[in-house]
Amino acid sequence: MKLENETGILEKFLDDWDFSETYLIYGTSTTANHLLEKLNGKLKIAGFLDSNEPMWGKIFQNLPVFSREEWKKNYWGTKIIVASGAYTEIRDFLTQEGLKEQKDFCDSRFLLGSYFAVTQNQVHLYRTDICITECCNLRCKKCNMMMPYYQAPKHRELEFLKRDIDNYFQWVDYVQLFNILGGEPFIYPYVEELTQYICEKYRSRIGQLEFFTNGIPRISDSLFEMIQTFQIGIQVSDYRNGIPFIAERVDAFLRRLKEKGIPYRRNIDNQWLDFGFPDYVNEYMSESELTDFFDRCYSPFRGLHNKKLYYCHLNTSAVCAGLFQEDRNDYFDLNHYDPAKKKALVLFDLGYTKKGYITFCKKCKGCFAVNEEYTHVAEQMDRKGR
Repeated sequence: MKLENETGILEKFLDDWDFSETYLIYGTSTTANHLLEKLNGKLKIAGFLDSNEPMWGKIFQNLPVFSREEWKKNYWGTKIIVASGAYTEIRDFLTQEGLKEQKDFCDSRFLLGSYFAVTQNQVHLYRTDICITECCNLRCKKCNMMMPYYQAPKHRELEFLKRDIDNYFQWVDYVQLFNILGGEPFIYPYVEELTQYICEKYRSRIGQLEFFTNGIPRISDSLFEMIQTFQIGIQVSDYRNGIPFIAERVDAFLRRLKEKGIPYRRNIDNQWLDFGFPDYVNEYMSESELTDFFDRCYSPFRGLHNKKLYYCHLNTSAVCAGLFQEDRNDYFDLNHYDPAKKKALVLFDLGYTKKGYITFCKKCKGCFAVNEEYTHVAEQMDRKGR
């Protein structure tokens, strides 16, 4: 969305989504739980709407779960708050049904961001990723973090990362998802010190804290204990369909997680979304087409680096790798804290930029909502980039 004038945008949104009305919530996931927890009984809710048939007719948070058919029959005209990681798919369905975004339905992220910014001058964000190392134990072609394309990959300095995190939480009061990435984060030599630092200072201001790993490295018992103590999640990207010989190592890693009782999510993909970068150039779109592309893409992952919050973490990696020129439009500058600019940060997180898009859109095919092109999983490159 193009930011012409930031004054009153969040206030106008809250006026249109008055808490005196009764709403439906689309989704019965942790995102829905998070919405209800943060608003603590302030919302009037008739029930939940869900695309998943096994949920129909069940009770979630003491309220009924409806099918789409029940919604159309009994609750047509009731505004919908979408609380789901599948927002773009649900948005497309509701739009096809004739509903208008922000008028008839909205994303729970927009509602929470607006509410806390306007009523408490607080910054509540959905997701932020931080890359702690450019080094990886794999060289995957089409890696969305660009790791094989770094000319001189290195571990980020511990004090540099601490400074970025301190600076971020000076601005941000709460973030629902805070993800620690690489490269491969578990090969970072100071991963325990950094984890201890984040958790002791900021764990209470993070909903879900997670590591993203390929499951190949071995982890020390002391780090496992820290992960248990601070309730850190693990997301395992299992690339065995592309690299069969890693299966034994990944299975051993998963067994240790189970033995330790550590929650994890495991993704085994047969194919990867092809974002296009670094070869693709989106050179034929007009300014209005780029804005539409950006709005429909709805990238969920912000990137924290060098006292800047980038709208898209792919953009962050491309800049850090020296593959893309940084543009002031594409990030929010966190360097000089100013409480008067908290709403501006929230607006940026919700997709408002000076150009109406980020310049990296010209080099990217986008996320699932706008991109149907795929590539092989974890196809390995040699040192010459082949």
